[in-house]
Amino acid sequence: MNPDGLHYDCRTCANTALLRRALPRWSELDTWTCVYCGQDFAHVDHVVPVSRGGTDDPANLAPACQSCNISKNATPVLAFIDRQYPGLLDQLSHWPVRYVELVGEVA
Repeated sequence: MNPDGLHYDCRTCANTALLRRALPRWSELDTWTCVYCGQDFAHVDHVVPVSRGGTDDPANLAPACQSCNISKNATPVLAFIDRQYPGLLDQLSHWPVRYVELVGEVA
């Protein structure tokens, strides 16, 4: 890790600016792997795709592995999760309403 918070491999990444914005938030959340599959992250994903109104706000940026980020593309996050992990959303239906509302806002 360099003093600017980026790994030396990230300096040539097209998402360097996004990564710099996201790192403080990810540090707060202790999120350092792909949020979709748990593998090492290599990409910065827009949870709500830019093409669907998502922004570069750190709250909309998540670490993702190359495979998940490319296969998610502009798919809404809940549809992507349901496609990758069929039945998972049904298993989470017992979560408290405040979590369901938060996930619903992202869709």
